[in-house]
Amino acid sequence: ERLQTAVLIEGRSEGLCLADINGLYAMRAATFHGARSYEKLGGEPPRVLYYSATKGAWKIGANMNDSKKALAFAYVEDRGKTAPGVVRLSWRVLEGRKYARDPQVHCLDLAP
Repeated sequence: ERLQTAVLIEGRSEGLCLADINGLYAMRAATFHGARSYEKLGGEPPRVLYYSATKGAWKIGANMNDSKKALAFAYVEDRGKTAPGVVRLSWRVLEGRKYARDPQVHCLDLAP
């Protein structure tokens, strides 16, 4: 049932830092900043995908602490109303102390 609302983050090359953001994320029952939120299924370390109203972006992090730096993020203009797998997003991934755009990273909506 949770897979019906899942999204897939993929494209981060295995040889690069934070390749563990890749994976299947199931929707959580709880929202965050009024938008849907997701948690990565299986594997360590834990990863979550959520909309940050503060940043105006979808963020991937270790937890839902919006005051912490995201591992990756993608700006949106609709305040997180549209699922991250439905719209084409430009993801930036943390590399050292700064973010770099990774055009290979994308999010797919797996809803039927």
